[in-house]
Amino acid sequence: MSKEDYINFLKTWFPINKAKGLIAQISFENELESGFLKKHNQKFYPGCWVVSPKSHDSNKFRYVVSVHETLIDHDPQEAEIDSLLGRNKDNFYKVAKFLSNASLGVIHAVPFSATGTIDFSRINSDDFTSVVWVLFFYEDGKLVKKDAAKFFSNWRSGMRPRKPQLKQKWDDDTVITSKLMNVSEEKLEAFVLKEMFYTGYLKSIIKISTDDPYDVDAFILSSKTDDVFPLELKEKSVVYKEYKRGGKINEHYFGIDSGRISCLERICSPSDSNAFYVVREVDDSKDRNLIGWKVMTLSGIAMGSSWNAISGGTGMFGSGTSTVKLPYGEFEDLSESTFDDESLEKISSRSKTTKKIAEQYDALRKKNESK
Repeated sequence: MSKEDYINFLKTWFPINKAKGLIAQISFENELESGFLKKHNQKFYPGCWVVSPKSHDSNKFRYVVSVHETLIDHDPQEAEIDSLLGRNKDNFYKVAKFLSNASLGVIHAVPFSATGTIDFSRINSDDFTSVVWVLFFYEDGKLVKKDAAKFFSNWRSGMRPRKPQLKQKWDDDTVITSKLMNVSEEKLEAFVLKEMFYTGYLKSIIKISTDDPYDVDAFILSSKTDDVFPLELKEKSVVYKEYKRGGKINEHYFGIDSGRISCLERICSPSDSNAFYVVREVDDSKDRNLIGWKVMTLSGIAMGSSWNAISGGTGMFGSGTSTVKLPYGEFEDLSESTFDDESLEKISSRSKTTKKIAEQYDALRKKNESK
């Protein structure tokens, strides 16, 4: 295997906008490993899928699937799952408890093959059967191995996945490819395995239909409390618009997929938790040079977002999206202190944080009225 094998797989299954999001995720992890967020490295847990069966009441049966980041060479057993989790073990169980308290089923999916390697020659022919998936369900504070085929037997059958785009769109964007060539094979494997669980296992092998499939990019965990914060990560250029009709109005904003807001609301609402929307801001040149990092909480999104959605770009599965505008001025700079335990504690309650923002708006409104 080589980096080209991993990247060619991503080119096949990732729309170009999803690839840009992947660059933001990689850059964010790099900052945690060796950059300005390094001291918070132990507070990070990688993202997961959020899926549910295709049915009229699918909203009641959502599952979060954390995909193991490495392919192993044997059928994993319950007795070794904690050792397989390794340094991620404590964070996994903390995230699992948080998600379970939100009435979400939690699964850790571990892939294995006879060789312990990905057979790209078969996968490139849309044959994903060389990788076997073993599911461990979070129950009563521990992971329990279950029969995946039996679990999914009641889920409605669906069609095979549709490749979202031609590779040409990636080939024309050499910046993304060159950036991915600088990523370690271990990280590329983690991203490929995550995608393989959905497209290779759920859609190609057992061929089930899923409702509202989404993913959470990452989680940040407080080291002092049980607070867990889902993260949405994107790479974006700020949108500038000027309206002259009825007076000159300048508008600067970032967009967010409206479905992302619903997903974060579903995860955070039961426990009055908060979440982060992190943007790797880049210029609009071909090289997409980094300008800086911006952040907004889910509370900020609820208070500051536009109510009339606009047409968005291509989503994670190749279809069009609906975009909500978030005023650029409502974002804060992402800094080392953003993830300090004291900072996390201040915004941990979404309702209290939302009330503080409302009080700030109220003061500004009254000040404006007094002019």
